[in-house]
Amino acid sequence: MVHLSENWPDLKTPIFRKIVGTEYYSFTKKKSNLADLFQMESSDRAEEKFSSGGALGDWDVFTGTVGYDDSKQGYDTTIEHEEYAKGIKIERKLAEDDLYRIMNQRPEELGRSAARTREKHGASIFNEAFTTEPTDMDGAELCASDHTNAGDGATQSNEGTTAFSQTAVEATRRLMVAFTGDQGEAISVNPDLLLVPIGLEEQGYEIINSKGKVDVATNNVNFHQGRYKMIVWPNFLTDSNNWFMIDSELMKKYLYWFDRIPMEFMQDKDSDTLLAKYIGYMRYGFKWINWIWCYGHKVA
Repeated sequence: MVHLSENWPDLKTPIFRKIVGTEYYSFTKKKSNLADLFQMESSDRAEEKFSSGGALGDWDVFTGTVGYDDSKQGYDTTIEHEEYAKGIKIERKLAEDDLYRIMNQRPEELGRSAARTREKHGASIFNEAFTTEPTDMDGAELCASDHTNAGDGATQSNEGTTAFSQTAVEATRRLMVAFTGDQGEAISVNPDLLLVPIGLEEQGYEIINSKGKVDVATNNVNFHQGRYKMIVWPNFLTDSNNWFMIDSELMKKYLYWFDRIPMEFMQDKDSDTLLAKYIGYMRYGFKWINWIWCYGHKVA
């Protein structure tokens, strides 16, 4: 595809003082949610590998001899970096006759498109949380009813179907607090974040900010006031009903984004065809390496 002069007739006539192209989003001004959710790191290798270690048992009363314990290796995870690229071609004649410098702005669109692509990929972790099974770890989706402990083989669930409400938030918090480690021991899970689509934003705001209980006539205090932060991902969380409760500290430990090659841009001129080529390139990988930080509800 080439940007040709006949497709941009208004650029050659001084009728319009300014022509503004329609932008999908101005990502240079919009704050991305990626850094709030992912552990963002750079990478200097083709892929990143992780292997988890099991927990130890409780300490014993010392009776003159130290009791030694052992643990088992957990599940392995590999994060591979994919390549992404996009380019545009601009005819020399079009660029020369462009009175409004619109073609000079076309390369900027590559940056906005790249940022949008990254945002979609980040959101795919949650959009596919109930459907995409990894080939490593325990083989279950991020949110599933059949997560298997590597140590004792017990099964745990972090998947529900309850619609978003104040009652559902509290019930989910209790379920997460009850998560156990790979040997069935108690672990410290502290849910403190709600991730919701824009359709649940107003309801979520009321749940975490109201002084009194939501939608009741009594003056009981709201247990959830100030307890949670909330992230809304407009347009990128594709289901209007699904929602997630998250332990943000554990999330940053187990949800990774690696930039192998950050976004970069190149320009090349083809003398034979009198075209200017603008090319963008980036390479990155993203994945969760443990599910324990998240509980998702797939709501019909």
